[in-house]
Amino acid sequence: MDTPLPRLLARLGVELMESAITEPGFVGYAMHGDGGLLLAMRRGQSAVERDCVARDLLGYALGVPLPPLPEPYRVSDLAVL
Repeated sequence: MDTPLPRLLARLGVELMESAITEPGFVGYAMHGDGGLLLAMRRGQSAVERDCVARDLLGYALGVPLPPLPEPYRVSDLAVL
C-alpha cells in the first residue's frame, strides 16, 4: 500500500472519480461494481487527504488491515439493496 497512488490504482484496476456529494464531513466512498472497484472522492481535497483517504477506502474495500485514520475520519459500511 506504499506504492504511489496513481500506480496503485492502475495496478488494481480501480477507477478514481470526483464525487458530486457535497455534504459536510463527506470525504469519499468505495463501491464494488461490474467493472471493478470505484473510488469517488470529494472535490477540493488536499493531495495528502485524498491520498490517505483513498488508501484507507481501498484497504477497507479489499480487506487489507490498516491502522485507522485519525479523528474525525471514519469508514461506514452501507449496504445497497
